[in-house]
Amino acid sequence: MKANKEVIPLLVKDLENYQCLPFDVYTKNGRLVFRAGENLTAGKILQLRYIEIYRKSDPASSTQESSETKEKVANQSAVKTTVKVVLDHPRIHEINEDSSFSPEMQVAIKTSIHELYDTMANGDIPDPIVYTAARDNIVSEVLASVDKVNHLNQLRVFDDYDYSHAANVSVLAVMLGHRVGMSGGALKTLALGALLHDIGKTRIPKQILHKPGALTPKEYEIVKLHAPLGYKIIKDELDLPEEVAKIALEHQEKFDGTGYPKGLSGESIGYMSQVVGVCDVYDALVSTKVYSNPKPSQDALKIMLNYGSKWFNPSILYKFAHMTTFKE
Repeated sequence: MKANKEVIPLLVKDLENYQCLPFDVYTKNGRLVFRAGENLTAGKILQLRYIEIYRKSDPASSTQESSETKEKVANQSAVKTTVKVVLDHPRIHEINEDSSFSPEMQVAIKTSIHELYDTMANGDIPDPIVYTAARDNIVSEVLASVDKVNHLNQLRVFDDYDYSHAANVSVLAVMLGHRVGMSGGALKTLALGALLHDIGKTRIPKQILHKPGALTPKEYEIVKLHAPLGYKIIKDELDLPEEVAKIALEHQEKFDGTGYPKGLSGESIGYMSQVVGVCDVYDALVSTKVYSNPKPSQDALKIMLNYGSKWFNPSILYKFAHMTTFKE
């Protein structure tokens, strides 16, 4: 932002009564975050809570200043309610003290994922800013932490499994993707596909997903539908690219062809899906779930190495196992 332009700090509470922004919103270094006239959704409010925001002092400097953008509307309280429900979740502020991410960033990522999955579970379409903000935060934080991570626990957030799993798989996938040579747009695609890999489970009955005992064969067939359902949601409802949707479709495929839904094997499974598949299994093993207790990281890795090329691309698996200080 140019030095001769006075800037005014903003608080999110100053914006919450607006249906749309009455002025441009900037970061401290002058990057435009949202333009005047944009609808101020719950997702945008959640994103703005975790950055310093400013406006220019001269209203004429906004790109779209008008009386219409200043209107306050009665239904704006719904936005406030959505934000409050997310931030009041009992585990949203639980912090992993060992994490390479700041406490503020951990909360920011979790709030985005809560809104994403809760919105989909309610049959609505989330604002794209919700998942793109989570994706961008994860990619930037992981790349900034590459040389600081000594243990996989530093790449975890703590929350109810339905939410933490999406975040943890995405974080692990970006780190692993970086280690196998991905960069730029490929890492963003990988991060987003990993965030959404289980989105199809929002259409599976919770009494099946959260059943404490063994699933019946019929129930297991229903759970397996989450992969094609996720593909359809990402393509048809979120209108995202095929390469993102394929990660949801293929993340349960196994390298030896024993996975689902198509029984793909070897290199017929997309490379990004192979990366996410490794991270998905690891996080499932080390997480607390209603039907199983978490395993220590080294035990989880040993289990995965034992399966080896039956389930995973060996080169990806060994990159994952040795991207920290883990020793066999």
